Amino acid sequence: MKHNYIIKENNIYIRSISEEDLKLIVSWRNKDSIRKWFVNQNVLNINKQEEWFSKYLIEENNYIFIIEEQKEFKQPIGMASIYNINEEKQEAEFGRLLIGLDEARGKGISKIIVNSICKFAFEKFNLKKVYLEVFKENKIAIRTYKKCGFKYCYEKEVNNKKLIRMEVLLGEKYNLISVIGLGYVGLPLAVNFAERGKQVIAFDINSEKIELYKKGQDTTNEIGHKRLSLTKNIKFTSNPEDLKCSRFHIIAVPTPVDNAKVPNLNAVKSATKIVGQNLIKGSIVVFESTVYPGVTEEICVPILEKESGLIYKKDFKVGYSPERINPGDKVHTVEKIKKVVSGCDKESLDVISKTYSVLTDGGVYHASSIKVAEAAKIIENAQRDINIAFINEVAIIFDKMEIDTKEVLEAASTKWNFLNFNPGLVGGHCIGIDPYYLTYKAQQLNYRPEVILSGRRINDNMGKVIAEKTVEKLIANDQKVKDAKVLIMGITFKEDVPDLRNSKVKDVIDELRKYKLNIIINDPLADKEEVALQYDLEQIDLDKVKDIDAIIICVSHKQYKKINLLDLKKYYNANINKPVLIDIKGIYDKNKAEEMYSYWRL
Repeated sequence: MKHNYIIKENNIYIRSISEEDLKLIVSWRNKDSIRKWFVNQNVLNINKQEEWFSKYLIEENNYIFIIEEQKEFKQPIGMASIYNINEEKQEAEFGRLLIGLDEARGKGISKIIVNSICKFAFEKFNLKKVYLEVFKENKIAIRTYKKCGFKYCYEKEVNNKKLIRMEVLLGEKYNLISVIGLGYVGLPLAVNFAERGKQVIAFDINSEKIELYKKGQDTTNEIGHKRLSLTKNIKFTSNPEDLKCSRFHIIAVPTPVDNAKVPNLNAVKSATKIVGQNLIKGSIVVFESTVYPGVTEEICVPILEKESGLIYKKDFKVGYSPERINPGDKVHTVEKIKKVVSGCDKESLDVISKTYSVLTDGGVYHASSIKVAEAAKIIENAQRDINIAFINEVAIIFDKMEIDTKEVLEAASTKWNFLNFNPGLVGGHCIGIDPYYLTYKAQQLNYRPEVILSGRRINDNMGKVIAEKTVEKLIANDQKVKDAKVLIMGITFKEDVPDLRNSKVKDVIDELRKYKLNIIINDPLADKEEVALQYDLEQIDLDKVKDIDAIIICVSHKQYKKINLLDLKKYYNANINKPVLIDIKGIYDKNKAEEMYSYWRL
């Protein structure tokens, strides 16, 4: 045996071949299940084949491997080789991949083998390229090589059969990307990477969601059904073992808070555990989920080490790139915005930066550390939360002074450096959540943040403000309060998205229920089953709504903006002359609305 080495990857042992293994390989090659892949089925007689392999064993630049799978099979299952190593050109040929044990086929082992041996070759021989040739009719092998980053170069004819040349360049071992968590952040990431030439494993534990995506049905409305159905290079899966094919993982799962406003890291811990159980040496794991500074390295890295048995910075590396998805925004989409990237060292940062540069035309910004990137994400949304809290507070003050806030903002906006924010309900998975991650960490460090928590209190109280104003308007209008029928228009956390997460419309409903009002809900985008689960109320189509005492337009969906003031009247009790209309987002002209309604806007 000329060379002596062992490669171990996820229970796959790839060792240098010995003379004793030759007869086993020759017997594999002559099985009916194998012979069909050879150009000439009468390849060589057995003695000649053994002689041919023996010759390769003693040549300096030929590395032939025998493969064992320790978890299931107690015998060698295949072979592969690296040969024609050219140090001057920094290239070598991958070849003779053979899974000789029939029971071992179809288990994803080939992808692990190809990735492992290519990694071995790149590192040991300082290569820049590994190439191979495969017969065009061998579609299974071609599919495997593509998933490992090999790209088509050209084809030629040999013995009346077409032979395809493929190659993979150094760095393209990260061409196969996995995205874990396929919601409003993960799905756009996966689709855009796939559209830009990356092979993508799109993973989610929700198998029902995966089946919908496979059918081209986008439950987030961020991509759209047509675009999703046309996306190539993407594999939707709920099988964690598929993650073993990738060496570049992106975790993009929700990070909410619990009822006590304490960060709930269960989803990100669970996703990290799944990745760790399927992590291969040489991998990079990038986190996009919003967390407080330190979570990636202090909480997630130990989980990855424990589950994988690998060593941080030696066997795998991590990075952080904060998500900047704004649901419903078709302008600042992931392929247009600037992405902040960070890595645990220069090498990982270079790879992460190069990978995300493929994703976006907006460029990438290198944060100096993972903690800096984590902190940047939190203050992006905490700053917006505080600014909106200020406007909400002045809106309450101006209402008591009988001054219209929207008119004040229009006047103030004429100053060049005035920041124009609008009052309203502050919910969703970012602005209403992220500040609590920062305040939690601050309090762990014995510091109580006053401004951030004050802003949160004001914004969290707006549901009560709106409900009380509705009751006040009913009383002023000489209408009953108890048992009054109130139509809530819009229950998602923002306009033109179906997302119900942390919608503050629920706060309005909860406050109204304290006054024994009858609540009727309509939302053209929200899932009816999800609404019933979260609100314990049934959605009603607008064409079935009648005899309403008051309407609260909570969300300015484009469907609602098409309803004029006159058409809105048909939903009310006809006996009410000027019924109550609460227009939280100010979608109607105030002067016209006040002619027909007991009108109020925030």
